[in-house]
Amino acid sequence: MEAWILSLLGALALPRYGLSTVFVVAFVSATLLPMGSEPAVFGLVKLNESLFWPAVLVATLGNTLGGMVSWWMGAGAQHAVHRWRAKGEGISGAEYMAIGKFLRYTLMTAALLWVFPQELAL
Repeated sequence: MEAWILSLLGALALPRYGLSTVFVVAFVSATLLPMGSEPAVFGLVKLNESLFWPAVLVATLGNTLGGMVSWWMGAGAQHAVHRWRAKGEGISGAEYMAIGKFLRYTLMTAALLWVFPQELAL
């Protein structure tokens, strides 16, 4: 697991990718992964102070779009719940949790396989 994390951090190295890294980190931190994007913004600005405003704006855009995706996912789930309830079927809280966890792991695993298509050396 540690090798995978180091590989991911190396792939997202700020000096190499800069603002695109800030965008991705800000977007992902507002959606599926509980992480903060502030260290990425700070790191980029520390390396290149002239990118202060571009970094802040890109992080704001990425985090806002990520929040919109999260809202859309929640609205879709609410719509599905209303359809199930209209049919007279009820879902318990433990079942909602299982559906959410299933979707999370499905999306995250598919995304990681798309980002890292070749085998990782562990």
